[in-house]
Amino acid sequence: MYEKFYEADKPPVQAKGWQSALLPYGLAIGCCLAILVGRPTDLPPVEMIGLTIGQVLIGVAALHLVLFILVRKSPKRELILSAFVGFILLYGHFCNYAGPRIGTGVCLYAWIGIGISSLLFMFRLGDAPLFHKLVPVMLFALVATVGFQLYGIGRPLLKDMGAAEQLVAEVKQSDPLAGVEVSANQSAAMPDIYYIIVDAYARHDVLQSMYKFDNSEFLNQLRSRGFFIGDQSRSNYHLTETSVASSLNMTHLGELGLDDFETRIPVRSLIKDSAAVRFLKSAGYSTACIESGKSDTSCEDFDWYYESPFALNEYQDVLYHGSVLPELLPGDYVRSAARLHGDRVLNSLEMIPMIVDEKDKPTFVFSHMLSPHPPFVFDAEGNEVEHYGYYLIADADSFTTPNGGDVELYRNSYVEQLKYMNGRLLTMIDAIRAKNREAIIIIQGDHGPRMGFADVEGEGADPNARYREGFSILNAISVPPRFRPQLYSSITPVNTFRVIFNEVFRTNLPVIGDNSFFEDQYAFRDATPEALPVVPGRNPVSHTNSPQGR
Repeated sequence: MYEKFYEADKPPVQAKGWQSALLPYGLAIGCCLAILVGRPTDLPPVEMIGLTIGQVLIGVAALHLVLFILVRKSPKRELILSAFVGFILLYGHFCNYAGPRIGTGVCLYAWIGIGISSLLFMFRLGDAPLFHKLVPVMLFALVATVGFQLYGIGRPLLKDMGAAEQLVAEVKQSDPLAGVEVSANQSAAMPDIYYIIVDAYARHDVLQSMYKFDNSEFLNQLRSRGFFIGDQSRSNYHLTETSVASSLNMTHLGELGLDDFETRIPVRSLIKDSAAVRFLKSAGYSTACIESGKSDTSCEDFDWYYESPFALNEYQDVLYHGSVLPELLPGDYVRSAARLHGDRVLNSLEMIPMIVDEKDKPTFVFSHMLSPHPPFVFDAEGNEVEHYGYYLIADADSFTTPNGGDVELYRNSYVEQLKYMNGRLLTMIDAIRAKNREAIIIIQGDHGPRMGFADVEGEGADPNARYREGFSILNAISVPPRFRPQLYSSITPVNTFRVIFNEVFRTNLPVIGDNSFFEDQYAFRDATPEALPVVPGRNPVSHTNSPQGR
């Protein structure tokens, strides 16, 4: 029956040991790279890719060591390991293809059946001469595949790295604050500045109309603590990295010539080496950043960089949730990623008030917290939520479609996490004020929660609802009373530091247009008309300083 595999009348053919040994490792690398191919704007930094692939290869090596004890023959041993690696890492690709055809509920059982069949097949026939002949062919196919993947990923990365350095140099040359000096009188009274990004925190009217939640109590608590609330504020962009890059450089990104870039390297560079931070350093400030879990906003080159408890970074998160492990591991193991993510958020909230104690000069503190944005790991009381399958760092489209969730679950989970964040933010503010009453505190969303961008129910007939939601932000700024007249209800993040620097350092920066841009791979479309909030008796909202045609 097995003559065609064993070819008993011919001398056995043996594959070279190193060829078969490379198979599972090549497959693991290919699986790790597969989720990055064709998505240059989602590429994480090279060091993050390398670290993650290294961790995966260590895991494969550990499995290989176990098989050395259990299975003595090669290439059977490596073929079994390859089947096991494929079973773990290729599940997400199988579901993406087969899910719409056989149903997502059947995918796991079908995949387990495929996995068991593959393992049995390799165990029974893995030492046949035919397989020895196929090993070099399979290795060549893997090497060619990984080579094409590396080219597809490496080409835009290498192209953009050098160009990003040139871009930052050009931005520095046109920096309106370049050469501005701070006088001795000003430096003696320089306040600490806290810039705290609460990811996807929506404006009050959007929370009320789309999420059925009245946030007035929290906003009134902020006002009682001296905060100005921009009750018509919008973000300038609907994505984190472009929003924060624009804020810290006090400019609209469409003016910087980003059209030729394919990756997020330029905006990451603009965040890590921004006009606002350069000016503050020149004025004598020290800088401190708390790790966010996102490579875009983790500024390791600041004077002080605080790492939070380890949790998955964005690339590891996608790789892990594309594997079969979350489906097979017990709940505690799946929850561990969420628990560690929650620890990172809580650590940031607790660390922020303590940072200035360690400094002997004014300090700029930057913290980006991935909350109330998904993953939803807290309820309103701070308890861990039970939605194990919904840990993904994604908005409503990814939250609902592949995971079988629904819009109501997303909406309710978002509100629960927001309620908990409200209480913790007030505690953080009080801790800062107890030590540092003159500090400037900016608590700002980078964009709205974007439930409406998923084409889900609940937006009603208004075609602009998704834009109002996606660009709506909490914008709460605590400044000395003499600054308050310069703040206005529709101020956007691009003007935040312009106004503050004008008042603190007398920089005379002009206020620029409070426009909102929808961005797709650095193609910027002015979405201001769609993003404007609805104000009873006065719509659309506009700001007199907003130039037309930007």
